[in-house]
Amino acid sequence: MKRVIANMLCLSFFSLRMACQESEIYRHKVDSVKAIVAAERNDTQMVNALNTLSMLAWRKGNYEESDNYSTHAYTIAATLKFVKGQAISFNNRGTVAWYKGDYPKALQHYLASLKLMERIGHKIGMSDAYNNVGMVHYYLGNYQKTIEYYKLSLRIDEQLGSLSGVALSHNNIGGVYDEIGNDKAKAGNYMEAAANFDLALKEYQESKKISEKLNDKSNLALCYSNLGNVFSEKALLEQEQGRQPGANKFYETSLQFHSKALKLKEEAGDQFGISGTHIFLGEVFLNIKEPDEALNHFEIGLKIGKELGARERQKNAYAGMAAAYELKNNLKAAFQYRILFTATKDSIYNDDLTEQIAGMQTKYETEKKEQQITLLNKEQEIKSAQLGRQEAIIWSAAFMLLVVLGSGAFVFNRLKVAKKQKRIIELQKVQTERAFHQLHEKNTEVLDSIHYARRIQKALITPERY
Repeated sequence: MKRVIANMLCLSFFSLRMACQESEIYRHKVDSVKAIVAAERNDTQMVNALNTLSMLAWRKGNYEESDNYSTHAYTIAATLKFVKGQAISFNNRGTVAWYKGDYPKALQHYLASLKLMERIGHKIGMSDAYNNVGMVHYYLGNYQKTIEYYKLSLRIDEQLGSLSGVALSHNNIGGVYDEIGNDKAKAGNYMEAAANFDLALKEYQESKKISEKLNDKSNLALCYSNLGNVFSEKALLEQEQGRQPGANKFYETSLQFHSKALKLKEEAGDQFGISGTHIFLGEVFLNIKEPDEALNHFEIGLKIGKELGARERQKNAYAGMAAAYELKNNLKAAFQYRILFTATKDSIYNDDLTEQIAGMQTKYETEKKEQQITLLNKEQEIKSAQLGRQEAIIWSAAFMLLVVLGSGAFVFNRLKVAKKQKRIIELQKVQTERAFHQLHEKNTEVLDSIHYARRIQKALITPERY
């Protein structure tokens, strides 16, 4: 079974997403952005303008111009300590390296962008960087790492409610399932291949639905390309199992999607995308045994790929042309293009490439773990200090409580004594009053007796005159 070339993955256009959110100036024409650059003001607005021009340049295939803009942006951003501006410039430089097929450099720049975005906690930037790091691993065949990074990106975009980011992640996750399906088909595991193609189709359709809702033509074009590829792969699977009618139907659907993708990419002036779509169309015509039409598309894709310096595009075009000439029984031409294919492939995937990529990935993960350990240590120190303060507060509170309780007990005791003394005094007062009353009564009785006696005496004694 002939293996179809790799699917189109979505880059995260971080500069463009930021431009739409940061300032109204980025909704103006390119001339308006260039006016800011011409003013030569070394401020954050200048950095954003340069990064936007860098993004616009690489989308048009002007890679050297893009690198110049992003390098200038980084220099000013570093002087200003404008971390976000530095991160965006790294993202642009990584994208240029990826377009050129320089995967080690692309990964280096994307990881640099990711570290800066993680430092400032910029969620959108982190999502885009995760996506782009995953994309590099995809082209290197590290599918487990690819899915890991794509899901990190998807999780952030879902939290942020970023539909464009969610669409992008679904498209890219579909690309991984698509590639796994190709590997299964190549090994003759047709049932597993078909299952993975269906998973890929589901992801692509979800991305397409969101992109249509947003009218995101850039991502929609990529969805169309990938839908075209997956239907072409399903057609090949049908052919392998002797079901030609089903294969013909899938090929027809594949050509329709690729034609839609080509139209959108031509409208956008996306030269890299145009090159890829022509190569995809060449693959479909090759599979339906139309080598002349296939060669026409491969040649267009190769020409643009050379102009862009995109080695991945050149490699795929050479492979397709070699197969087309074999089908035409022109073995000499087929051999020549096979040599070109091998040489280009070796220039991209040299022996040291895997080691370089693994080294950069390990370095990033080690630094990230060290940062996490440092952060945990700082948190532990803070917790220890807080615990010490809490203990001091608790002991102080306990001491104050004891003082309060002691004072309360003393006061209570004094009140109790006072109350007892009051009762004694009141009792003594009552007793005194009672004794006084009794004495008064006795005195009254004595006086009354004296008065009575005097009356009797006066009655018995004869008055002096008598």
